[in-house]
Amino acid sequence: MDNCVRVIFQPFKDTLSKVSYSNDTKRSIISDDKIPVINLDRLAVSRKGLSGDQIMASFDALYIDIADNQYLLEFKDQPSKNINSNEIHKKVFGSTALLLLTCQKDATLNIFAAKTSLFVIFKDDENEESFMRIPSAMEKWMDNNPTKSGEPLLFNFSSEYKTSFKEIHTVPESIFKDHYFPNIFQ
Repeated sequence: MDNCVRVIFQPFKDTLSKVSYSNDTKRSIISDDKIPVINLDRLAVSRKGLSGDQIMASFDALYIDIADNQYLLEFKDQPSKNINSNEIHKKVFGSTALLLLTCQKDATLNIFAAKTSLFVIFKDDENEESFMRIPSAMEKWMDNNPTKSGEPLLFNFSSEYKTSFKEIHTVPESIFKDHYFPNIFQ
């Protein structure tokens, strides 16, 4: 991350515990106060004029690793069936525009896509036990998942998103904590 970006992001530094905190359930999805992330909701509020008099919809956090890979993180403390897909799509668009207009003005969409992974992390639900067991009838649908990780791609992410992000993951919090957290935040 270059020095200019560090200066822009400095006032918006936060922790995973704080950005994943749910006021409804009074809990953090990720209980970690050590890993610094950028609070995109606060960044969006500070840049209110970018979308007229509206505040851009944004993901909860941005994490940039030592190799400059970017991770957009949205935490939803509810089962996937209760999450509004249109809201997620607005946040994808808003977060992308916010980052490109605020601090990555020299980046093309291709450069942004090559280094940015997107995660929607939602509450585990006992009724979603079959989350990772995908019937063969869904193989064609899985071909459209840019993650190629064998996990379903929820919230109506279409193939157009393939070129907009390096990877897209829509996973329950237990899978994120077990499989992705240790690799991203090493």
